[in-house]
Amino acid sequence: MKKRLVGYLIWAILVGVALLSPGMIVLAAVPLTILAVGTLMDPPGDIRVERSLSREKVRQGEEVEVRVRIRAGRGIGTLVVRDRLPGSVEVVEGSPVGTFFKGRKSLQVEYSYRLRPLRGGAHTLPGSEVIAENPLGTRHFWGIPGEKLRIRVIPGERAGVEMQRPLPRRVLNRWTRSMEFREIRPYLPGDPMKLINWKATARLGEPLVNELEGEVREAVLFILDSRTLMIPGEGVSPYDVGAALVIALARYLLGNDHHVGLYILGAGRFLPPATGRERLRGIVEAMAGAGREVDETLPDVIEKLRGTLTRRTPLVIYVSNILEGTKVETRKGLVTARVLTGRRPILVDVSPDHGDPMIELEKRAILGELMETARVIRLGSKGKEGSS
Repeated sequence: MKKRLVGYLIWAILVGVALLSPGMIVLAAVPLTILAVGTLMDPPGDIRVERSLSREKVRQGEEVEVRVRIRAGRGIGTLVVRDRLPGSVEVVEGSPVGTFFKGRKSLQVEYSYRLRPLRGGAHTLPGSEVIAENPLGTRHFWGIPGEKLRIRVIPGERAGVEMQRPLPRRVLNRWTRSMEFREIRPYLPGDPMKLINWKATARLGEPLVNELEGEVREAVLFILDSRTLMIPGEGVSPYDVGAALVIALARYLLGNDHHVGLYILGAGRFLPPATGRERLRGIVEAMAGAGREVDETLPDVIEKLRGTLTRRTPLVIYVSNILEGTKVETRKGLVTARVLTGRRPILVDVSPDHGDPMIELEKRAILGELMETARVIRLGSKGKEGSS
């Protein structure tokens, strides 16, 4: 369009000269002169964009204010600053786009907007996109100044408390407690019948019982999937529900002196089994900062944790959204975990509430094939137990 306009003006001047028409020459020369001056005019430059967050760490459902400060030192024209936000956050107030006009003086402006992360984990806000243009639109500038911002969302614990039902305490107690043998001793009145050592009693002709030394609380290792399949659609994601479940169960287990560990599949983060309040805090922090950082599968993780699995033999609880594309790798990983630990692992499937009967039938078929490998428990994205 601009090239065509220049061509018309030059054509008008040439016609005016050929026809000896001063009026036509002036009529074409004036806008051509303005256009030439505009071409030499610099767009806004020396641009600096500084952004800050009201909080870098929030709980699920809380809002964050993003403050933007813009400075431009030279040039004249319009200035557009745009934050291209990821789909994992939503704007709840204000706008991530600012449009300003810079005159001859330096420009210093500020604006802000509020956003809410849609799921737990880490969220990265890319650098701001800046577009500058002189008044006639003949010269432009484009760039992405400034640094990325990172928001960490701590998974909610309230929803997780309601989800202890799918893994009742008696199940956890049965699978995570044992008694160490100490010695054989004579029977004393009041000893439980189940402690009688019948072979030793028959051999020596007097009642003998097994002396057990205390109750040993064994280790539990959670493997939480943080890959793309755990964050479909909008609203509460399977990852959020899975993270809340892990927090609730870890709190209960640690409160009963169990050793609890966590591996975040897709983020490559590993916390070996340990006990105490610091372990719970570490689990929450790890899940809050988890993002899609490592390309790995469940069999890769099991192989990476081979030493821990064979040495500590923990109960493995795998939390994921099992799909047709991940069914094979899930079976392979759970089979290997069972061989290494000598324990039947638990598979907790966290699925979005889609309401489609065909998808529901497919999901049940997938989980049905995995029931021979692990104890399968189904949770909806609202934390409700389903049947599989």
